[in-house]
Amino acid sequence: MSFCAKCGNAVTDAMAFCGKCGNALKKESGSTATAMSANSGSGNITDEEYTAFVQQKAEVYIPKFKQFTVKGMDNFTATWHWPAFFAGFSWLLYRKLYMWAAIVFVTNLIPYVAFVSSIVLGLSAHYLYFKHTREKINALKTVSNTASAADLALIGGVNKWVVVVSIVLGVVVLLGIAAAIVIPIVMK
Repeated sequence: MSFCAKCGNAVTDAMAFCGKCGNALKKESGSTATAMSANSGSGNITDEEYTAFVQQKAEVYIPKFKQFTVKGMDNFTATWHWPAFFAGFSWLLYRKLYMWAAIVFVTNLIPYVAFVSSIVLGLSAHYLYFKHTREKINALKTVSNTASAADLALIGGVNKWVVVVSIVLGVVVLLGIAAAIVIPIVMK
């Protein structure tokens, strides 16, 4: 799957122009994949490899990833990510960014720092996920000289259990709040 360089819309090889924004699409010789250079010099990562790794919402993440790679160099660009802003810890666990999840968990325990942490994570979440994705794909390529879609899906993807746990914890918190309001009223 390829994406429009201007708007990020998914396009097919047969298309000469993007159906969403009308941007002229480049035809590539030899390969249908748009390669994005890895900064470490360990090779190129194709859209197909990113898609296999990211899985859910790849059409959202891959255009963002392209913003961070300019002429083979890694460049941070602030982008906004609402799920990371509102549910940073859960989003990080969902996307398997465990070290960052631990850091956000600790910073969320500190008053006032938690809000700043949410803003910073909202601005940098796409970039953090880009770095994580690129690092994991390059590590797999280093070990096996190839990155099959099955291998990428195995090490990438999402933790679906995080959604269930987050919903259960949300219900427990809401029930606790309701109980804290109702019990004193009933006890009068």
